[in-house]
Amino acid sequence: MTFGEQMKHKADEVNLQGKAKDFGDAVIEVLKAAVGLAAGYAAENREKVDGALDKAAETIEQKTGGKHADTVTKVCATVDKGIDKLVEQKPKPEASTPPVPDDTFSAFDDDAPSGSPSQSASQPPSSPSQSRPSSPSQSRPSSPPQSRPSSPSQSSE
Repeated sequence: MTFGEQMKHKADEVNLQGKAKDFGDAVIEVLKAAVGLAAGYAAENREKVDGALDKAAETIEQKTGGKHADTVTKVCATVDKGIDKLVEQKPKPEASTPPVPDDTFSAFDDDAPSGSPSQSASQPPSSPSQSRPSSPSQSRPSSPPQSRPSSPSQSSE
C-alpha cells in the first residue's frame, strides 16, 4: 500500500471529509452572523460612516489639489453602494441569531450538571503533577515568622 493510499484510508477511517464539511458549515454560520452584526452597526451609524467618508474625500482633494476629484467621487459612490448592500443584509428583527452556548455554572459549583464544562473543571486532577496550588501561599515554601523590632514605647516598660 502506498503512502497516499494509507493517508486516504486513514482519512476515511476518521471521517475527515464529514468533519471538514461540518467545520466549513460552522465557518459559514459564523461569517453570516458577523455580516449581520456589521450590517446592523452600519445601519445604526450610517450618518457617521457618511461623515467619515466625506471627510476623507475632502482631505484627499485638499492634499492633491483636486487632481483626483473624479476618482475620489467614483470611490465614494462605490463605497456608498457597498454600505447600502451591507445594510440590506441586516437580519430582520423576527429572525433569531443562533444561540450561544452559555455555561451558567461556575467551576466552584458542586451541583453543576454532568457534561457541563464546569463540572469537568471542578473535578480534582488525575495526577499530582497536574495539580495547582489553591492559593499563592501554598506555592511558596513557608518561612519562619519575622520578629518585629519592638517599638520604643514597649522597650521602656
